[in-house]
Formats: sequence, structure tokens, C-alpha cells
Amino acid sequence: MPKFIWVAEFSTQEKIKKHMAEGLIILDATEANIYNNKPLILSVYQKKMLLWDENNNELVNFPMELNDFCIYKNNLDGF
Repeated sequence: MPKFIWVAEFSTQEKIKKHMAEGLIILDATEANIYNNKPLILSVYQKKMLLWDENNNELVNFPMELNDFCIYKNNLDGF
């Protein structure tokens, strides 16, 4: 399990004005091997969820519906 992660939210200009996002990605910030998508923990965007399958060394794609959600604002100065 990673000790540190990066979380990013995907949005559009219109949605960001409303403080909404439509997708996210979670990366292992401690993973030294940046090849083969190894730092990827989870990505959900455009009705797809991508996970890194460590056993088979491949990205696995699952269908997943994600509704728009409120962005995290507590780490953004002056937002």
C-alpha cells in the first residue's frame, strides 16, 4: 500500500465554475517505476474505470458510471 498518493479531478471550464468535476485519477506517489502505468491505482472517467492489474501487468477496463461531484476545495488558495 502506498504511503503517499496523488489525487486529481477532471472537469470542464463550465463545470469548474460550478465547483464540479466529472472524473478522477489516483496515483501512487511513491512508485519509482513509471513505466507500464504502474503508478496508476484508479482512474474513473467517461463511464470507464481503469485499474492496474499487477498480476498480469496490464490495464484493466471496467464500465462504471460516475455522476458529477463537488470538487475538493480545501487545498486551493483563493478558489
